[in-house]
Amino acid sequence: QCWAIATLLVVQGRFTAKKYPSISQTAWYYSIGTLFTIVVCIGYFWPPSKLWHEITLIFSSRPAVIALAYATLAATVYNYTAISWANKHAPATLVSLASTLQPVLVSVLSMVFLGVGVSWAEAAFGLVIAAGLVLSVYGRQRAGKGHEAVGPDHESLGERLIAED
Repeated sequence: QCWAIATLLVVQGRFTAKKYPSISQTAWYYSIGTLFTIVVCIGYFWPPSKLWHEITLIFSSRPAVIALAYATLAATVYNYTAISWANKHAPATLVSLASTLQPVLVSVLSMVFLGVGVSWAEAAFGLVIAAGLVLSVYGRQRAGKGHEAVGPDHESLGERLIAED
C-alpha cells in the first residue's frame, strides 16, 4: 500500500496534476481500483451464490450501509480528491509527508467527537510526528529544495493558495 500511494503521488505530481481536474484524476484511479476489487471479489467469493450472500448480508443492515457509504465517500473519495488537489500545489514529497499526520488527526478527532482518551504515548508520538513534519519542511526550504513550491513571481505556496481561493 505504501508503494502504491508513493507511486500515485509521484506519477500524479509529475504528469497529470497540472493538466486535469482533481476530481477527474480521482475518478480515473478509482475506476481502476474498482475493476481490480471486483476481479478479486469474484475470485475470492466463488461460486456466485457465495458472493450474492455476502452482498445481501451487507445491505440487510442499516448501520453497515451507513458505514460503507461513509468509508466510500468521506474516508476515501474526499481524501484522494484532496491529495490530488494538494499534488497540484505542492511537491509530491511534501504531500506524502503530510499523510503521516493521519493517525494524529484520527486521535484528536476521536478524543473530541467520541470522548476516547488519548494516552501519554499517543500524545508524545503525535508530537514527534508533527515535529518531524515541521523539520522536514524547514530542512527542505533551508536546503533550497523548496523551489518546487514557489510560484513564478517568487511567491510562497501559502500565498498562492490564498490568492487562488
